[in-house]
Amino acid sequence: RRFIVITMMTIDPGALWAYFFLTVAATAASTGVDITLTRELGFERAPEALSTYYALEFAATMLKPLYASASDSCAIGGRRRAPHVALGCAFGALCVCALSRATTRGWAYVCGVGGAVGSAHAYAALDGYVAERYGAQQRREHAIRAQSIAMATRTFGAICGAGVGVVVLACVSARTAVGLSSGWLACAAACAWFWMDESAPHGVDQDGCGEDDGHSSGISASIALAGSSDGMLARAKRRYAPLTSATFARNVAAVVLYRIAPTALDTFGAYTYWAFEDVLPNWGYGVVSLFASVGGFAAACAFGAAFGREVGSGDVDGTTQWTSMSSSPSSETSPTGFVKLRVIADRIARAPLWVLFMFGAVADAALGLCRLFIVWWPPRGAGAVWALSFVQILTTFGLRIGYMPILALAAIMAPPKLEAVGFATLIFASDVGALVAAAVAARVTRDFNLGAPTALDPDGARTIPTGRSWNALDLFILVVAACKVIIPLCSVPWLVSDRPDASATDADDDQNADADRLIPS
Repeated sequence: RRFIVITMMTIDPGALWAYFFLTVAATAASTGVDITLTRELGFERAPEALSTYYALEFAATMLKPLYASASDSCAIGGRRRAPHVALGCAFGALCVCALSRATTRGWAYVCGVGGAVGSAHAYAALDGYVAERYGAQQRREHAIRAQSIAMATRTFGAICGAGVGVVVLACVSARTAVGLSSGWLACAAACAWFWMDESAPHGVDQDGCGEDDGHSSGISASIALAGSSDGMLARAKRRYAPLTSATFARNVAAVVLYRIAPTALDTFGAYTYWAFEDVLPNWGYGVVSLFASVGGFAAACAFGAAFGREVGSGDVDGTTQWTSMSSSPSSETSPTGFVKLRVIADRIARAPLWVLFMFGAVADAALGLCRLFIVWWPPRGAGAVWALSFVQILTTFGLRIGYMPILALAAIMAPPKLEAVGFATLIFASDVGALVAAAVAARVTRDFNLGAPTALDPDGARTIPTGRSWNALDLFILVVAACKVIIPLCSVPWLVSDRPDASATDADDDQNADADRLIPS
């Protein structure tokens, strides 16, 4: 609790509130969007259409490095971050309002992609703001703690958004609930525009160039380099050299492979909408979404507390003490279970970063198997809400634990003076892997012939068979869990590295030296 309070106090409140309201908007609309797509636009008859919708959204968020570059280089009114957050939120609000009135799948796809673009642009600007001020070149435990707090802030917004979604869905239709969520995007834009402090941090001038540090990523260095004879391509190559290093490239490949395993999230979601259509009211799905956010919040806090804690040496962190205790049968000196868990967490935190990735993969796969309880023993009556909520807590906890190592790696490997783009590039790699995973999941769903066995005809007068069923859903979940462990195990240990590449550092030094020579005295 103490490190959460201390870390949040160091981050600008305007940025935190922008994160909060932006996430409230996305979560408050999510259940309404799902209901609109599955029930009113017929996505429940073909679950792969739902996977395609979210795959298109992922494709839009893949462009985060482009959004981060725009925020880094395009100042509006002398500000580089807040205007981009506000513009992204405004565009997203327009698309959300249009989605609430969609009547065809094509219209839904276009509006959903537009909303994803606006939100991703706003998030990229906020991530760049935080990386610029608080995330550069930290120790590993510091980077883990900072990313855990950032994720916890966003997840707390998701919890509040899910609660708002429950209340709104109990009062109005799903389409109206989607439209009303645009108001939260307006709040995020206002917080960013009026509250975010973009004055230079201590030791940094307004151009982003350190005072007397020999670096040259500010405007003055850019102007000087522009007058050189090397050309634009050579200047860009020098500037982005750290992103082309062998170590950074291996990490990008590792993140992609880590994320390409198919997921059961969308297919299982379509199943729950079909299986509990007559049991759960609209607000019941909002309750399930709320508990899913609670699981994500708990995972972010647990990950930061376990692996972002300062670790000492010897008896201070308990490692030496536990080693000596383990050889002694005396019960008086035996460590408690809690102490053993902390020691295990310390050892994992000290281990190579790929160990964190494998820990996350195993946790994600194991907790994802909880969905089998719903498939094998479907709850009935009022207990369905609480059974689905409990399963969602566990599965979302696993999903978030599996995602946190990616954020830690992105924060650690983001090069100096390229924090926003470097961070966004590894998130881009994660989105590429997730996009492939969604496509694979859609194909496997078709191959397993999963879907609602009956559907209404175009006139809505009678039901017709679809030739599909949910009989193989349990096998699908088992295959997904196996892939989530086997694929990372075969790739991540040989690719992930949190040690900067020497050649990239030398290239950065050469760039700074060239810039220093070109800057007129």
